[in-house]
Amino acid sequence: MDHMEYLEQVKNKMRTIKKKREKLQEMRWRALSVPGGVRLESRGGRELQKMERLVCDMREAEEEQIIEESKACLIKADMLEMLCGLQDSNEFQVLVLRYIYLKPWEEISGEMNKTRRYLHTIHSRALASFQQLYETGESQEKGSQPLHEKG
Repeated sequence: MDHMEYLEQVKNKMRTIKKKREKLQEMRWRALSVPGGVRLESRGGRELQKMERLVCDMREAEEEQIIEESKACLIKADMLEMLCGLQDSNEFQVLVLRYIYLKPWEEISGEMNKTRRYLHTIHSRALASFQQLYETGESQEKGSQPLHEKG
């Protein structure tokens, strides 16, 4: 994985989490669409089996959601530790806001009180600085394995 793929991990993980949330929400709506006053047993064993399967699927989706959110937190922590190796505070701030908090350029511009054009200049420098950190592992203590290489 190169330095850009590394930075894109959070965005990719958040997309996965969003899809799982949508799937879970759809399951919840299906479960709620069962008529309230009708007992499943009186509608036949088939309806009861469908509802049991749906409940099991919901439980599984909720567990997957928790796992994905935990992974996203670990990736963010790892990435933040790597980004702490940047010397320039503007470069650090741009990369954190863009790749950890996933903010659009307009918001970053407002928060940092910089033009978008200047932000892109900072971003380019930040990516070059981060690439060096990523490739050399300078943000880690000497002798230890860089976080992005831990398995």
